[in-house]
Amino acid sequence: MSAPKTLPELKLEWEEMVGEERIPEVFEILRKKVINNTYRTTLFVRYGEYNSNQKKEASGTADPRDLEISYAQIRNAFLNIIQRLTERDVKMDE
Repeated sequence: MSAPKTLPELKLEWEEMVGEERIPEVFEILRKKVINNTYRTTLFVRYGEYNSNQKKEASGTADPRDLEISYAQIRNAFLNIIQRLTERDVKMDE
């Protein structure tokens, strides 16, 4: 059995997931791991925006440029939170 990953290792993994546009996957991980209420709130708000964008994109009711900007803002918010996380902000036992 391998040793548990350190927070820096996890953060790098999560950043890569965001870069690969795997927002739903990284959201589920962070939802379970992040205990800082401010960060959690931001994650939920931004994930709500992501879901709204997905619906607009599927229905063809949004300007593609607006969607592109919104998705970039969502990715940036996720990356900002991931980069700021400290040991106090994360459950490391799971």
